[in-house]
Amino acid sequence: MNRLFKYSDWLVQPFLVLLLLVFVSFPADAQVNEQTTIDFTSGLGIGIGKGFDLIQGSGMPRVPITDTEHDVYPGGQLQNIGELLYIRNSLDLEKAFGFEISASADFLLFGGSYYARFLEEHKFNQQSVYFIVRSSVINSEDLLVNDPQLTAEARSVLEDGDLNTFHQMYGTHLVYGFVTGGEYYGIIEFEAKSEEDKRAFDEEFSAFSIGTSFSASIKSRFYQLSRQYRMKVYHMSKGGLGLPSAPRDIEEMYAIAHDFPQRMVSEGVPIRVILSPYTIFQEYATIYSDIDLDRRFALIKLNYDYIDYYNMRNNIDYIVSNPDEYRFKPETRSKDMDRLRKQSRDISYRFAEIDATRRIIMDRTRPIPPFPMSARDYGANVLLPVRYQAFMPKSEYVVTLNSRTLFPLKHERGDWDMAGTQHSIGIIGMLTLNGDRGLTLKTTCAIDQFGSGDNTRFTGVLEEKLIVNGMKVPGVRDDLPPMPDGIVIKEVSLQLGQLSARTPSNNTKWVWHKGQYLISKAQCRTNTQGREGESPNNGIGCYVHYSPTVIRLQHTEDARRLPIEYYPAATPEVNILMHETPAKNTLRQRVISLDQWKRVNKVPNMKKLKVKKEMQRLN
Repeated sequence: MNRLFKYSDWLVQPFLVLLLLVFVSFPADAQVNEQTTIDFTSGLGIGIGKGFDLIQGSGMPRVPITDTEHDVYPGGQLQNIGELLYIRNSLDLEKAFGFEISASADFLLFGGSYYARFLEEHKFNQQSVYFIVRSSVINSEDLLVNDPQLTAEARSVLEDGDLNTFHQMYGTHLVYGFVTGGEYYGIIEFEAKSEEDKRAFDEEFSAFSIGTSFSASIKSRFYQLSRQYRMKVYHMSKGGLGLPSAPRDIEEMYAIAHDFPQRMVSEGVPIRVILSPYTIFQEYATIYSDIDLDRRFALIKLNYDYIDYYNMRNNIDYIVSNPDEYRFKPETRSKDMDRLRKQSRDISYRFAEIDATRRIIMDRTRPIPPFPMSARDYGANVLLPVRYQAFMPKSEYVVTLNSRTLFPLKHERGDWDMAGTQHSIGIIGMLTLNGDRGLTLKTTCAIDQFGSGDNTRFTGVLEEKLIVNGMKVPGVRDDLPPMPDGIVIKEVSLQLGQLSARTPSNNTKWVWHKGQYLISKAQCRTNTQGREGESPNNGIGCYVHYSPTVIRLQHTEDARRLPIEYYPAATPEVNILMHETPAKNTLRQRVISLDQWKRVNKVPNMKKLKVKKEMQRLN
């Protein structure tokens, strides 16, 4: 029986409590006048010197200051071309896009950010690893020239102590300036075949988390990986003159990243907005209180739920698209797949609920509505199957071994003359499993002088190891199935074959003979003119051909699950639920580790007959 684990076991929101503590722990007199930035989005009415409302995510039409003159601050242009980042998880992805949880301003406006739109267009899942090639051009900042002073109207509202009216007129922040330039992100996705693959990526590329130049050697390595793993490439940008169509390969993507600075408008376009809190004005700071604290916290909670729902849906969709990589109970697989598809559709409805709730929260004239079901609560009912430790593209491979040569045969007994009588041919072929990750082919051939008193015989034996510890032996030309770690041989359909035939006397030609089972046929010569076996030119022997055989593979977990069932564990060690039948014929359970089970190597207190029946039931 296959076991499923609950999504809520690993769905965590590590920063939610931290954000709550940060917001709650700052009293009004501890407000810090630090500028913050958000993504620039056209159509929001954003202008330097105007107000901006972080809750509503839009610019305000009224101007709260007397002088809005602005100019480009001298400082030159900063370029960063072709920086490579290795993405382990969603947190790394947020950092790569400059969208960190700590930047609460952008996180409040998650629904309208570049990052959110990019998430909607692409499905990032936990089974893949990602690399980002990032190029950026940051021009000088365009800032207010003079120290801002409030208009008489704005001061009058503050003198009345009416912060709510002030926020409705001027928003929560002053637009202090723009950052112009552009940013390019090229994304390379490799679909890891197993957890071991993901660990191998970590070991090889973890240093790239801090940024590495996309060198020729790295490109070459990526091309090698593209032959091992399914790969996707796509891109996005902020600012610039737009992008060509999605890159076809890594080379084209890197060329776009390298040429991106030249595609920028000379002065650039706004990509970030610099916001200053109104606490820079003494009139505002003396009466300040964060009247939007509850709404800010509600928006952040919704955004966390959105991201968690997004990850949950993507992981479900990946499982539905790649069911053979996961362990389903055979008899309920169809129902489980239908359930997962339904939950994926249901999560799409949750997105709509979150968006509707977000719009109500942003409207200060309405009370904060009840929240939709949280991702954590919903995830408690989402059962995802356990992924196999190794990826197995298919479980059955039809293999036709190449022909083998047993020629010339060696003289074993009797005289050397095979002329004048009939001959008998006997060939036996055998495929032998060496453990569960090894395969050996042994072929023997004997040609006898039939009806002669001297019992002349020539024989030959060819024994070859085809697979050793899951690896095809170098030099073996047969097309054998791939067997990465975690995959074992379950069975071979044809393991034995034979050929038995008689030939007429004094026949020196090569003759075809039909075999059975693993041995398809053989072409043999049993007589020559002169003494047989003295040289290859007048030797006797056979060319043996084999029948197609089916090699069936299975995952290591399945090979060991009898009568044991695997459960996921929080640690890399796999826990096993072992069923034990005591003398009183009552079933009890105990959990042991995989290593412990290997040492025991048997099910305690269970008779062999019951083990055999349990094996048949589970298979």
